[in-house]
Amino acid sequence: MFKNFNIKFKPDAESIGWNNNSLEHSGIKSIYEQLPKSYFEFLTQTARSSYSGGLIRFLLPQTNPSLLIWNAPNGWISDWEKWGRKFVFAYDWLGRQISLDFTRVENNEPLVTILEPGTGEMLEVPENFEGFLERELIDYSDAALASNFFNEWKNKEKIPLEFNKCVGYKTPLFLGGQDTLENLEVSDIEVYVSLCGQLYSGIS
Repeated sequence: MFKNFNIKFKPDAESIGWNNNSLEHSGIKSIYEQLPKSYFEFLTQTARSSYSGGLIRFLLPQTNPSLLIWNAPNGWISDWEKWGRKFVFAYDWLGRQISLDFTRVENNEPLVTILEPGTGEMLEVPENFEGFLERELIDYSDAALASNFFNEWKNKEKIPLEFNKCVGYKTPLFLGGQDTLENLEVSDIEVYVSLCGQLYSGIS
């Protein structure tokens, strides 16, 4: 399983994986039955916290932010309340929140939805978790992760991107900012998502 993903995306040297003690101590065991089997298998058997130089990051019980704390009522959703019933399992270099969307279910599995903090938009992906990793990220990686834009930014800045950081817009696009390299800066992921949510709520 996840053969295509593992071929295309390589874990970063400093990334971490699942800790077997996490199931009992993180609280994730209590929500196991709500999560797709494919996601739980990936999380516990395959996932690393960071891939391709920070292009995409997967939340784990021991990462910062952690999987459970980020999805708690006072996590990301506290500043994006109207989006509801989404379980964020990853984010990309632009801080976009990649989630299992329990308001969109097909064949008894939630589909993937991506929140773009810098635009205030939700992208509804017509794939479940396995399809997102094995097809969407393989065939449409630029659309899903802005991978070409990421390479442009890396070539310009030449700095490593820490796990709890993203490259956010100095001025969000929903406030008239430009989708350019000059409008990007490294930000704390929690601060960026929260601030964008507060600003977006103020104008919507």
